[in-house]
Amino acid sequence: VVITPDIAKAAKGYGDIFGIPAPAVQNAEYELPNGKKEKAKVAYVPMPNFYIAVVQPTGKGPMRDHLKKFGLGIWALGVGKDSDIDAVRAELEARGGKWTGGRKGGDFAWVDLRHTPLGATIVVGPTARPAMPAAPTTHASLFGGLNISHIGFANTDAAASAKMIVDIFGMKPVEPRVFPPKGPFQYPPNMWT
Repeated sequence: VVITPDIAKAAKGYGDIFGIPAPAVQNAEYELPNGKKEKAKVAYVPMPNFYIAVVQPTGKGPMRDHLKKFGLGIWALGVGKDSDIDAVRAELEARGGKWTGGRKGGDFAWVDLRHTPLGATIVVGPTARPAMPAAPTTHASLFGGLNISHIGFANTDAAASAKMIVDIFGMKPVEPRVFPPKGPFQYPPNMWT
């Protein structure tokens, strides 16, 4: 989930990069644990292997708070789960997460783990994709038709982050790599010139 202050501009930008028409913007409401709802505008960007939800918060709640504190950027990672949402949420809370979205017995939960080595909110929700156009099948634009190969986290303790990702997602542990690799590497370009 990407949070933006201007969904029309962001939707057009994602459409251009991924070779699709600008995704349709829809109004949405998300239940919060306190019984209130956070209003937002959302657009879905279809990818071959997953989708990106681009969200502009229009009401008060965790997404609005994130946008105010951090600005435009990635807010959450989504994990598909169709049952036992409360059990998954409780396990994430036991690992240091804060329950910020969804209701008890509901079909989704937001668990904020930004203050932990994971550094992101986890959205646990239905495995079915929301209604959206099909993803591009050919590489006709900069990234259209390509799979997303990885997501990177910038942090101050890569070993702790890797351990938490392994623990939560049940992945095989890997040693953090030294970055940048040997030789000159500039990210972003010209940042040290």
